[in-house]
Amino acid sequence: AYLRKKPVPAKLTPETTVIVEKGSDKFQLLRNVLEKTNFDSILNDHFEKSGKTKEEFSVVIKPNFMFSHNKKDNSTFTDPELVETLINRIAKKGFSNISVVEAPSTYGNYYANREVLTVAQYLGYRTDKNYKIVDLSKEMVPHYYNFNKLGPELMLAHHFVGTTWKDADFRFSFAKNKTHCFCNYTLTLKNTYGVLPMQNKLKHYHTKRQYDWATICSLADFPMHFGLIDAFYSGDGAFGVITCPHPKRTQTVIGGENLIAVDWVGATKMGLDPERPDIGRFLP
Repeated sequence: AYLRKKPVPAKLTPETTVIVEKGSDKFQLLRNVLEKTNFDSILNDHFEKSGKTKEEFSVVIKPNFMFSHNKKDNSTFTDPELVETLINRIAKKGFSNISVVEAPSTYGNYYANREVLTVAQYLGYRTDKNYKIVDLSKEMVPHYYNFNKLGPELMLAHHFVGTTWKDADFRFSFAKNKTHCFCNYTLTLKNTYGVLPMQNKLKHYHTKRQYDWATICSLADFPMHFGLIDAFYSGDGAFGVITCPHPKRTQTVIGGENLIAVDWVGATKMGLDPERPDIGRFLP
């Protein structure tokens, strides 16, 4: 399925394509999406513009897994097998500087063993593969975020960023398809909220600031280059972001270069109207 966006001002990309693939083989779905979006060409274009070698060119993938609590509930985290399939495709192109990144969540206030590496390994990520697992909170450095629509006291301004995210040449949001109690749905844009490095996110990004605008501050300074939604199993209900007793077997993968368009399609596939400001706090 192709989505053609309505005409927009010339300073923005006027047209983009989002691919939706549905079927019983999750690996083939991912391959189909990457091929039909010309992902390899998109990656290569960014590489050629960087002036770096393939060993230097940094590819960083942000999956969603720090809100997972049990690997039996596969509706709450991006499928590690799909993430590693993506990594293997990139590595076969000669790129060797590949990182999987996350930052701790508020779960760490209440549960033990919630470190990024611990959770990643529990879910099936490996430390002896062709990628690094990076905890962005352990490498954060000061950074001034210039986008301050609501004023610096409510947004990031003088804050921090993980160096792997900051220095990346190609940033990838690989989201999980699930609903959310605060913003109805959490897809590729909301997934990047997870790169904000402070562990107690409820305190720093919900209480002191507005979490959606903090995410947008991050996106403004560190733009994304590609987005995927793992919707092979989907979390549904008011607390789909936390757990889903009966995950939906939706057998779908969605992807594209423009995260706004990818989330637009993802929200529509959920039966939501992405244009309504009371539906999602990111797209509007």
